[in-house]
Amino acid sequence: MRSGGGLLRSRGAVVALGVLAACSAGGNPKPDGGADALAPADTGSDAAVDAPLSPDLAPDLMPDLKPDLMPDLGIPCGDGGECQGPLSCCGFCVDIHKDPRNCGACGTRCSTVQFCTGTACPELSFANVCSNPNVTVVKDPFETDNNAASLIGKALASSCMPPPTVVEKDQASPDVLDGDGRPLAGGSTSYISAGGAFGQHLIDYLDKAGITPLYITGDATNVGFRDRNGKDAISAPRPTLTDTHDFFLVQLSVEPVSGTLSIAAMGLFAPGTTAAGFWVSTEMVPKRASYPDAWYVFEWTDTGDKLPNAADTFTMVAHGK
Repeated sequence: MRSGGGLLRSRGAVVALGVLAACSAGGNPKPDGGADALAPADTGSDAAVDAPLSPDLAPDLMPDLKPDLMPDLGIPCGDGGECQGPLSCCGFCVDIHKDPRNCGACGTRCSTVQFCTGTACPELSFANVCSNPNVTVVKDPFETDNNAASLIGKALASSCMPPPTVVEKDQASPDVLDGDGRPLAGGSTSYISAGGAFGQHLIDYLDKAGITPLYITGDATNVGFRDRNGKDAISAPRPTLTDTHDFFLVQLSVEPVSGTLSIAAMGLFAPGTTAAGFWVSTEMVPKRASYPDAWYVFEWTDTGDKLPNAADTFTMVAHGK
């Protein structure tokens, strides 16, 4: 849904986590004629809220999973190795190129701060964003999100050596997410998404499961990014967020059952998501060695043309593992 003007509702920020009231297309035009600012009366439909966490869905899911969250380990096998096709016998028939518990070889298990490339377990760091050989750009219903995610995918294809195989798929494709939004690809594959949990089912799942390092939070007055300890990385008054000024988050996370790496970029509103796509593709991917952490928050200030470009100001305001 869209509010009345330039800011597009919730694609960049305003998350629907099962606790929002029914949507309404509100929004008061700014006096200067810029993008709409969400009015306090829109709180029920547009205000971001604290993500409901799931403490029992911890990142180190093995062996502490609840029974209904245990991964499908495959078909049991013996020392004789009765597995078919690309599968290897590691007590169970598994694909060692995708299984984070047997990454590249039986018994090589990636830790909670690593991801499986199919052959190794590098650190969860933006500096290692080129490590996976496969990339899937996960498309949602919003053009702004898809354009930003596509830019990042193209940057990986042109900057990484060797270049990954990059494909674009709709989030509704049966091989991308399960019915809950959990990623299915497994190790050796990175999912790229742009925009918040309202449009992106992947981010909705990762936020609800407590897997993302940061999530979007807010009320009728302020909106920002908060970590899992309840500390705000940034909190900004809504009227200050326009089509020429926003904050955006770039973060990595690993869904622990499948081992799929998520590369997510999102603004507090849609202009921030557009700025994130530009900045990640033109700055962070080419200069990835300068970004050793797993998440970054930037402030974007436009020069006035309402399009992110090299003349704009991008300021890192927070980062972490």
